[in-house]
Amino acid sequence: MGKNNFPTSELSEVPAVQIKEMVTCLLDLRNKGKPKDNIELQQRIDDYFAFCRERGWRPGVEGLACALSVSRQTVFYWLRGENCDAERAAIMQNAKQSIDAFLEQMALAGKLNPATSIFLMKNWMNYRDSVSIEQGLPLEHNGRSPLPVSALPQLGNIEESEE
Repeated sequence: MGKNNFPTSELSEVPAVQIKEMVTCLLDLRNKGKPKDNIELQQRIDDYFAFCRERGWRPGVEGLACALSVSRQTVFYWLRGENCDAERAAIMQNAKQSIDAFLEQMALAGKLNPATSIFLMKNWMNYRDSVSIEQGLPLEHNGRSPLPVSALPQLGNIEESEE
């Protein structure tokens, strides 16, 4: 049987009182229900960040989704402007940018493992490695068109050159 990657040993070391507090906080966030309008959405987001500040929690997309009583997928739909108006999309983009900026600052301060930082930035923030790919020949260069493929010499028909 394969190795179980679930962090059971780490979780078993968390004190029961800390787990109780965390679950209670998550339920308090979730039980507020889905925001009825964009004003309530903005207020709920502000409350979530205040909650994180007061409790010393790291803000994240899952926590934000819990605070809004929606799925993570709904958060990403709203970020893309799907199933919502432009104002809601802008509010969500601002909230996500705050989460991303927090993670970036933690990484720059050396508070995150570099591999974790790279993973989060590539997978959560759409950072990419820079790759330079040169374009092919331009259609016109110095007023002349490049040779068409049919005018290029056939390598199989070239005899070996004398040295």
